[in-house]
Amino acid sequence: MNSDLFLDWLKHLVHHVKPSAEDPILLGADNHSTHCSLPVILFCRNNHITFLSLPPHSSHFIQPLDKELFAPLKAAYASEAEKWLIQQPEEVIRLTDVAGISKEAYTATA
Repeated sequence: MNSDLFLDWLKHLVHHVKPSAEDPILLGADNHSTHCSLPVILFCRNNHITFLSLPPHSSHFIQPLDKELFAPLKAAYASEAEKWLIQQPEEVIRLTDVAGISKEAYTATA
């Protein structure tokens, strides 16, 4: 990612979301240097985007589900998928198997 690519992405966002003075948008992003360039800030100001730059290492405060539910769920799903593959070494996980594996992972996590 670089500032030019991020600016291109912002233009794409504006084209599809169409923010206005009556209907502005709030865009939250991490504190990456590509997000904080002068062209990006000016573009946001001119296109009714309030840009919120989050402090480094703070997403777990703002998105507690990422830390408290989704990370453990992801780990539990990986563990359950590995168990499933060990029990059926000649098989691959198919879409029809995902629900059962997910149920076991969710039950272990929740």
